[in-house]
Amino acid sequence: MCLNCGYTDWTDFITKKVNKTTSEAKYLLSRWDELKSNSRITGNYTLESLKSNSGLAYNQTIKRKFVYSFIDEFLESKALATCLIANGGMGKSISITQVVDDYWLSNAPRYKDDIVWFISGTNLRAIFARQLDLDSWFLELFSLTKGVDYRNYFLTHPKERKGRILLIIDALDELVIKSDDLDELFRKLIELIGSNTDTPWFKVILTTRTSTFERLIHIIKDYPGITKHFYGVNFDNLIGAPSNVPLLSEEEILQIIDNVNSTPRFVSSAIDYASLNPALRLQIAHPYYLQLFIQSFIDKTCNIHSNYDILNEFMAHRIYKGKYGFEKTEIFNALLLNTNYGRKSTTTKKTEIANLINQYNRAYKELLSFGILKESYIPNKFKVYQTFIKFGHDTLYEFLIAKHWIMECQTFSHKLLVNVTKAYSGNEKRIDIIKHIALMGLEEGKFDELKYIYELQLEDYELNRLSHVLGIQIRENINAQKILVPLWVKNKAAQVYFFERFVDLDNLNGYYGEAISIYLKNKKNKEAQIFGICLLFLKAFLTGNELLFCAMAGKLSEFSFDLAIHPFPLGRQMACHIIAYKKFHPERLTDDIKNQILKIAKSVAHKKDFVTGFPAGYHFHVMEGLFYIDEYDMIITLFELIEGDFPEIEDYKQTWLFKMMQVYYSAALKMAGRKVNGINLFKTVNFEQVFKDVPWYKNYFLIQYLKAKHIMIADAKEKAAVRKQIATLSDKLGFSFYKT
Repeated sequence: MCLNCGYTDWTDFITKKVNKTTSEAKYLLSRWDELKSNSRITGNYTLESLKSNSGLAYNQTIKRKFVYSFIDEFLESKALATCLIANGGMGKSISITQVVDDYWLSNAPRYKDDIVWFISGTNLRAIFARQLDLDSWFLELFSLTKGVDYRNYFLTHPKERKGRILLIIDALDELVIKSDDLDELFRKLIELIGSNTDTPWFKVILTTRTSTFERLIHIIKDYPGITKHFYGVNFDNLIGAPSNVPLLSEEEILQIIDNVNSTPRFVSSAIDYASLNPALRLQIAHPYYLQLFIQSFIDKTCNIHSNYDILNEFMAHRIYKGKYGFEKTEIFNALLLNTNYGRKSTTTKKTEIANLINQYNRAYKELLSFGILKESYIPNKFKVYQTFIKFGHDTLYEFLIAKHWIMECQTFSHKLLVNVTKAYSGNEKRIDIIKHIALMGLEEGKFDELKYIYELQLEDYELNRLSHVLGIQIRENINAQKILVPLWVKNKAAQVYFFERFVDLDNLNGYYGEAISIYLKNKKNKEAQIFGICLLFLKAFLTGNELLFCAMAGKLSEFSFDLAIHPFPLGRQMACHIIAYKKFHPERLTDDIKNQILKIAKSVAHKKDFVTGFPAGYHFHVMEGLFYIDEYDMIITLFELIEGDFPEIEDYKQTWLFKMMQVYYSAALKMAGRKVNGINLFKTVNFEQVFKDVPWYKNYFLIQYLKAKHIMIADAKEKAAVRKQIATLSDKLGFSFYKT
């Protein structure tokens, strides 16, 4: 039974409540009001269900400004659909629940005339069981007669339409188990959106996990032009994660901790955020990790240093040593075994472990109350609802699977990774399980085994994600750096994924900069040499290392500008060229150099297969270099060329690369006397949201963002505060360039 709802399942709810209300209102309300009344009842059911399933107590959660801004912009746009995309545990469900509550379902909603069908993905699965298409389902929902769809009805009865119609589906991931069914659902949703191009008052909002969305992106290729009807969703950036939900900002973390600290029964002593080390602060910017951290803090002294620690600490104190520890462990083991450790499914029919649940009922109820496990009610093909159980968060589920395989083999080994790679072939959870096993190997110091990790037969996106995890994790593991980097640099896959795609700019003056020196000795082709030398040149420039600066500038001068080189390293090469010129020639750039920049900009290939899907990589890095040397007129010229030369840039305007280019451009506009335009554009860049997926770049580009902010503001005290921020970050990264 859904908490706070009073109904056994969705069917019972619809039968008893919606049908009754519909019958009572049928002759009293207009068609629009009747539909709105029905949708409100359904929405309230979903709302209460999601509130009761919040990881933290619902009153301890916060309303994230980015979600409200994102939905506001979508509603005001001409787009028909949008999607909140992020890994499990990022708070998508709670965020959309809060927006729906405030905007449509509260006692005093912002948009009181809209019809909003707010539905959980679990309940939407009934459509598949009944073999209905979405349009037929809408006819049922809207109580329209056969042959009359909602579009034509309200187009022919425009006076009856009072607002918008919105379909909001939370957690597409919970709809089905089979990939074919999920693909079919996505096709139907795309077709539904495509069929509403003449009804801008109809909009769709979805939430889904990143891994699921990555598997579905390819379907879009069968529907040319459909992407233009989506707001804030990147369908083409296959290498970068398509997530558009940012990590928590420090302000948001502090707000949540304050909410928790103000609930005495929840923690025995206040959580002191200021005492946490920087690495842990970075980890708990992920909402679920923060939840785990808070849960592990209950009634104990906190001593957590990483995500791995958070999960281990959580398991130790919330499960193994907690109340009903043995019983909870037995339930976990039964669920893992029933799903064949993630190979068969991610859910278990409650009836299949009913005896165990009855035996350990108190332990099971506690797991449900803390959101560690969740129940879903899903109809089968006979319209009979069955209860399924799943772990409340994917991260914990994947961690437990990884723990199982480590324990099964009694230690970490490369052979274990090979076996898991084969056993989970075609499984979307494979890389997450491998990730956790690899982190356990690092924790054990099994470097002799980890040196072979790039020989695993993984997909491109899996190697990319694995490299980001490993790169972040070994930042503070000096032994891993000394042993693994020299070994990985000789592996072709590692050269691409660890050194070239994980460009750890925040660590450029640390081990990553040293790693690039080793990389250059092992990969000799022209493009790789330009890429590596440019990074060392940038390191020298930012740290004030004159000897290294001159040496790298000399090496770069040996290379001509070759249009056969990929636009990204070509752009880095030009950026370094103009920085070196300005270093040795204090006057402004010559017309010859400017013409050369623009000539290449006009001729460069539209390649999207190197580090990111972004097409204007040359322009991005050249603008970065121009910003360093205050050449604002060229920034304006180069930026304004892009939209004409790159029509595909429209699909990339929500990426961090384009947003950072807007930062450079807005500062240039201000310096060129176009103050209002510059300030207005700068205000549109939400830095925290922009860099949610690339934390290894964050502080590097934050310094540049703050430099632009310094240009924008006029108040002397504000300017001084920004300069202090820049100096602090510069010290943190070891960049003496920014201390001036």
